[in-house]
Amino acid sequence: MTAHRPNFLFIVTDQQRADHLSCAGNPILRTPHLDSLAHRGRRFENFFVNSGICQTNRATIMTGQTITQHGVRVNGIPMALDSVCFSHLLQAGGYETALFGKAHFQNMTKDRPGFRKTSEDLDPPPSALRDASMGLRSGPEYDRELNFEFSSDPEADEQEGDYYGFEKFRVCTWHGDDVQGHYTHWLNERFPDASSNRSSVNPEPDPRYTAPQARKPRMPEQLYPTNYVAEMTLEYLDRYARGAQEKPFFIQCSFPDPHHPFTPPGKY
Repeated sequence: MTAHRPNFLFIVTDQQRADHLSCAGNPILRTPHLDSLAHRGRRFENFFVNSGICQTNRATIMTGQTITQHGVRVNGIPMALDSVCFSHLLQAGGYETALFGKAHFQNMTKDRPGFRKTSEDLDPPPSALRDASMGLRSGPEYDRELNFEFSSDPEADEQEGDYYGFEKFRVCTWHGDDVQGHYTHWLNERFPDASSNRSSVNPEPDPRYTAPQARKPRMPEQLYPTNYVAEMTLEYLDRYARGAQEKPFFIQCSFPDPHHPFTPPGKY
């Protein structure tokens, strides 16, 4: 049975416009690898997302539900832990599931959606009554993507278990060369003083960088978050190719780029 079931590699990029592909006619950007996938597959040119906001749309992808159903209306509201995701259904069907890269199923900061005062300058409701339900999605079980949790826990890189239906996961949080999460430990082993050499605190001087949130990073290409996500994915595929597991797999390979800040390394 296993030999007749397909494996899945789901590649996600973050905040990339549909026309920012050379196969979509962009005259400036060159995307040869994505173009290759497009030429061998199918491009959907009349496809509309459920939401234009990151966290809300990721919840829709995972659950197949609209915003009003899953409740992730804006960034800052985590996806409910009891959500039934397509990854759970794949698990139930005998698949091994893995996620490498950006998840954003939970909050990456402590910030929650704010409440503005009315035009009459009335105070907002008490904090316990500000959402549609009293059971706010908060607590340690909803803090797994917070940067300080990964940075302060030396064992975080070894965490396994089920995370929204993913048995194996290595999570990246934030963007550009400021990415944290499991990537932090991987980077620190390979790049001494990595924290003080990120472009947000110590960019490589370059007068050509004039656009907002565009910086030249000091880290080499092979240590950039994009390479980390690719390396984790390839290691998994290599283990599968060597026969280390019998189950078919679903891999979500989720790159944090090209979301701002714009910090392309090396020749890029």
